[in-house]
Amino acid sequence: MPKGLMSKRLKPHSMLKMENQTYIDAVCEGKPLDKPSFNADLEAWELYFEESETPWHPYDERDLLSVFFNSEQEALDAYNHYNTNQE
Repeated sequence: MPKGLMSKRLKPHSMLKMENQTYIDAVCEGKPLDKPSFNADLEAWELYFEESETPWHPYDERDLLSVFFNSEQEALDAYNHYNTNQE
C-alpha cells in the first residue's frame, strides 16, 4: 500500500457487488445452497440459489440459479451476507 494511504476494512455486505446483489435480490430466494465453488471452465467463483417466484417465471417448478463472481473474496462476501441477513 502506498505511503500515506489508510486501509479501511469494509463490512462484508458493503463489499458485495451491487449488480450481483440486485440480481440475487430480484430472482433468488433464501440462503446460498452451498459454499462458493470455483468453476474452472468459466474461471469464476459461483454460488447457487433457489429461484424465487417472480412475474418473469411462468413455470411451476423452480430452478437452481448460479451467480458468478470475479474473485473468491466476492463470493465469500455474498455467501456471508446472505447467510446472516435473512428476514
